[in-house]
Amino acid sequence: MPKGKAAKGPKVTLKTAKNAIQRTEEGQRRLSLSKMGITVFPKCLVKLTNVDELDLSRNLIQKIPNEIGKMSSLKSLDLHSNKLESVPESIGNLVKLTHLNLSNNCLTSAGIPSTLGFLTSLKTLNLGMNQLDMLPPTLEALDSLEELGLFDNLFIKPPEFLTVLCNLTKVNMERNPLKDAPKHVSVCTWPCLCWPLCRPFGTQRPKTIWGPNIATGPLTIYTNLIRLPASRHRVTCLVKGRPCMTVIRRINHCH
Repeated sequence: MPKGKAAKGPKVTLKTAKNAIQRTEEGQRRLSLSKMGITVFPKCLVKLTNVDELDLSRNLIQKIPNEIGKMSSLKSLDLHSNKLESVPESIGNLVKLTHLNLSNNCLTSAGIPSTLGFLTSLKTLNLGMNQLDMLPPTLEALDSLEELGLFDNLFIKPPEFLTVLCNLTKVNMERNPLKDAPKHVSVCTWPCLCWPLCRPFGTQRPKTIWGPNIATGPLTIYTNLIRLPASRHRVTCLVKGRPCMTVIRRINHCH
């Protein structure tokens, strides 16, 4: 191979892409091109306007073309584990998306467009394992969002829009250099837990959570707290008879 030229991945043609489309059990048209060593996003894919799910994960793609906005029927887009540094503004045209995975790339905050907030059908958004320290405030429009992955990034505080997302039940911000806890979570408990704490309910009445190396700390009442991960700190006692605890369905110990 001549010096200075990078190795080219396999060429994906429109014909091979069409032949690779499969029907899922739910009847969705799914195209999986994962783990193929693809280095350039195949532009021929934008002609497949009837594909519901596109999986290009675990490749070597560095750039998403603007033309991706033409794939308006997409409901699921998986681009995790590539080499992406930015996302085009045209991503905002994919208004039917319910699942978007951009984790384990090289994304910076400057590479996340404000148009991501147009994807109001999103239920899961994974931006973990990137180089993000902030997100566009337009994401407060993601009213359908249920799960948000922000783990392994550069956040020093959680995005302010989190508290207005009424359907959010899980936020993973583990392994971030967090410094400023949100006002409604005590400093002593904030660094210890993955954060599925979302929307305050009524007035901010303090509750207490106990555990090793945790004395006592106020915890606002949340209507959406359904799981309490305690991967590094074994929760030994929760105050009984507290209204805020009735919504917790599971305490998840990961040892």
